[in-house]
Amino acid sequence: MSDKICLSFKKTLEKNGMTSLVKERGFVIVGFSGGADSSCLLYLMTEYCKQNGVYLCAAHVNHMIRGEEADRDERFCRDTAEKLGVPIYVNRIDVPSLAKKKGVGLEEAARDVRYSFFEEISEKLTGKRDGALIATAHNSSDNLETVIMNLVRGTGLHGLCGIQPVRDGRVIRPLIADSGENIRAWCDENGVKYVVDSTNAETDCTRNIIRHKIVPVLRSLSPSPEDAVTSMTALLRGDDAFLSSLAADALPDGAVSVSRDKLTSLPTAVSSRVLLAMFKNASGQSSDISEKHIDSVLTLAREKSGFS
Repeated sequence: MSDKICLSFKKTLEKNGMTSLVKERGFVIVGFSGGADSSCLLYLMTEYCKQNGVYLCAAHVNHMIRGEEADRDERFCRDTAEKLGVPIYVNRIDVPSLAKKKGVGLEEAARDVRYSFFEEISEKLTGKRDGALIATAHNSSDNLETVIMNLVRGTGLHGLCGIQPVRDGRVIRPLIADSGENIRAWCDENGVKYVVDSTNAETDCTRNIIRHKIVPVLRSLSPSPEDAVTSMTALLRGDDAFLSSLAADALPDGAVSVSRDKLTSLPTAVSSRVLLAMFKNASGQSSDISEKHIDSVLTLAREKSGFS
């Protein structure tokens, strides 16, 4: 098991172009919660970066959601980083209050806080908010849960692609090919300590319902649904990238408009991506607009009346 995780880690780095990204950037920030996944990642990245002369640091956010347990996690992360000789940056922020103030869910608020913190650290290290690579410990079990979550929400092709191994050329997921179960086994076998988030056992949120009720049923049908979904998402990402490249050819960089004739001449799979790109270029937002909005615009564009 130990060798399998290490070999998979290195293979994932090489297969997805992470190796060259790490060497090019020279700075890597590991998101470190203290759980098994991020502990495994920090240990592996520490060794890898030492061997390749790359600066590595850890970043921990105490979201102040779980009281003393969250403080315990913070202490654990500080102690682990010190043991490994890895610099650590810690941010304490009242995410529940922030989420309430912004009118968003806890998960969304927490994610925004984490990535903003990563960017602040990057700016300190490199002078640019996007200068350092961010390594997160998403694994194949997370990918499976994400695909199921997107599926029940009625996603399109992009949502079925799951968690990207590399996002925007600056976020890497070196453990994306390994299951949570195998990662925990690796930690246990190698004496790598980690903390357990008690809320992971609750079933009051969508992801935990999927994890504790739906995934076990899938395991009765397939010994490793993670591997099946990993294969599927890899294939679908190729299809999605091809369609996105056709949309990019149809819309110049940064453009916020396109002629009706050009838009309606494109296959729906491409024209919908053109509209998404226009929306993002105009609004600066990365979130996708809904399928209903896309369909409405395409329907309107195909009707001659109402357009000059």
